Amino acid sequence: AKHPPLPPPETPPPQEGGIDSPRLHSRLDDLHSVMTFAGIPLRMDIRLFKSGPAEVYAGIGAEAEKCLKATFGGIGFKEPKIQWSGSAFVGAQTRIAGGAWLYLQPELSYYFTKTTLVSYRTENRLGITLSAGLRFDIAGSR
Repeated sequence: AKHPPLPPPETPPPQEGGIDSPRLHSRLDDLHSVMTFAGIPLRMDIRLFKSGPAEVYAGIGAEAEKCLKATFGGIGFKEPKIQWSGSAFVGAQTRIAGGAWLYLQPELSYYFTKTTLVSYRTENRLGITLSAGLRFDIAGSR
């Protein structure tokens, strides 16, 4: 028996990419360190539930980061390694106007590569983040 074709999905899965620049600060006694990275994150998520303007989603992501500048006690150092990480997240958001969304998103990330220079990430490879704020959908994919 021939099955009818599946209907097309309502919208394609949202994807995100871009460039970010995290800065890690630490202090041990009087020694202050700062590491500045440039990263390229890639994410894909899927809508789990939608009711009116609100929705719940989950997804995965990966990121490659390069340390652009590192100073320890005012002395500059070079970090040759690329730091790779992966993440998984769930989130809830509600449309407040047009392409503007209010969101809350807990995220679990893991840093696969240990950098040569010691930082919080080399000692704590598993990270938990809670993001909240405004998100703007400029592509109109939702």
